Amino acid sequence: MSENKEQIESQDEVEPPKKNTSKTKKILFVGLGIITFVSLIAAVFLMIRKTSQHQSLSQVETSHKEQHPTPNEKGDNSKSEESVAPNFGDTYLISEMNLNLSNALENRFVSLGVAIEYHGGANQLNELKKREAQIKDIIIRTTTSKTRTELLTENGKELLRREMINRINEVCDKPVQNVFFTQFLLE
Repeated sequence: MSENKEQIESQDEVEPPKKNTSKTKKILFVGLGIITFVSLIAAVFLMIRKTSQHQSLSQVETSHKEQHPTPNEKGDNSKSEESVAPNFGDTYLISEMNLNLSNALENRFVSLGVAIEYHGGANQLNELKKREAQIKDIIIRTTTSKTRTELLTENGKELLRREMINRINEVCDKPVQNVFFTQFLLE
């Protein structure tokens, strides 16, 4: 009997105490459920946000068409179909810039690439090259005066673009037609 007692005691010593695996499994399932739920909510939020941004862009395009009708919309039917297509000018690329935004407490920045549309040919290209430092300064000052919340909206980006056009035209001999954002990343 003492041998049986020793065997039982040795078995107790060898076997580690059993953990409560059912509680661990429950915690894992709850944790995975929460992660899945949060992921689904984030996906739905991003889809809704993307849809609303697309609708905002459509509204800006519609208002732009109303403000700048094509020749056929003006009632000028004397032009051929070839001349109805918009006359897209040449573009001058400004290299990508990483700029801090105006609210220093947020510590946010924007990575921005800009292309400037012009119709003045080689003479205007030479002027844009000559004034590149001024143009970069305008882009920097204009962009860094904005906050992240202003630039998150399509309207905010459009206002920034128009302000850049106006300020660039103040320093150039021939006016530029448009400013395009070739890259726009808010962090």
